[in-house]
Amino acid sequence: MTNKLFILFLLFSFQFFSQTKKEKIEQNIITLHKKKFDWLISKQYDSLAALFYENVEYIHSNGWIENKTDIIADLKSGKLNYSEIYIKEKGKWLLTHRHSNKLQ
Repeated sequence: MTNKLFILFLLFSFQFFSQTKKEKIEQNIITLHKKKFDWLISKQYDSLAALFYENVEYIHSNGWIENKTDIIADLKSGKLNYSEIYIKEKGKWLLTHRHSNKLQ
């Protein structure tokens, strides 16, 4: 009887730990995603470059495709300038615009 309880405990433990690991991975990705936007807004291009996969591609809504070198160069030159614009309505922050072009 003790062996059966131990095996049952192990089975439930594996499920618990695997869910915890998955949630931890998801939280790490969410945190990194937030950092990426912070780095874009604060112009920390070295941090962004370290984050990007060597063969990363940015595909813009107009079909324009950039590689890692292009992205960093265009950010540094001001050709691209990312801004996030939010308003607070009825106690909630809502995204109203996302600009990813050079501001005139």
